[in-house]
Amino acid sequence: MTEPNIIVLGDTHGDHAHVIDLARTHRPDAMIHVGDFDLDVPFADAFAAVLEICPLYFVAGNHDFDNADYYDHLFQNTAELNLHGRVIDVHGLKVAGLGGNFQSRIWYPPDIEPRVKNRREFLRICGKGNWWRGGLPLKRRGAIWPDEVDNLATKRADLLITHEAPGCHRYGFEALTELAHGLGAQALYHGHVHVQYDHDTDDCGLTVHGIALGAAVDLDGTILHWGPRSQRPY
Repeated sequence: MTEPNIIVLGDTHGDHAHVIDLARTHRPDAMIHVGDFDLDVPFADAFAAVLEICPLYFVAGNHDFDNADYYDHLFQNTAELNLHGRVIDVHGLKVAGLGGNFQSRIWYPPDIEPRVKNRREFLRICGKGNWWRGGLPLKRRGAIWPDEVDNLATKRADLLITHEAPGCHRYGFEALTELAHGLGAQALYHGHVHVQYDHDTDDCGLTVHGIALGAAVDLDGTILHWGPRSQRPY
């Protein structure tokens, strides 16, 4: 099987012009964003030119929960593009996604064991005065929840897309490396730390691609775009 032409995008933080340029230049089968969009207009408007060419899948980053506008602009009518907590087929590749970030109020492995298992349990203890729109506080909606990781780990995937970094990065989490192993993933792509690197984790065949701020890579990790604020590989 010929490997599909997929472009993986690092955090964009409001600067999305290159995403449209890449779609028009490379005509990919799909694009995948690792989160932190900071959208000031709805997703469908910001990426209309991209969506005419290919689907733009994503996981959300922690900053996509900073305010109601960012949240609404990303999640309005985008459920089929949101990879979080599921595995989908993208031109023959099974792609899993896990958005958000670890939060000490919920779980911060390995230092803090899970305080609750899921969103429902947290909602019961967080206090009704902290609810947002009748449910979880906005920032907590971007948390990584133990039950969602456990559920995802029962599936199989070729690629794992996360916002947080796995254990090979000094600010990463071994829990994500373990998730990738459980999925049988051959590669993990992430953002959040804004540094470009490639790392073969161990003899299990997992390769990690960290994608810099404003950068974009193909599935092999080859840099297709280098943003003005991107940090060079180390």
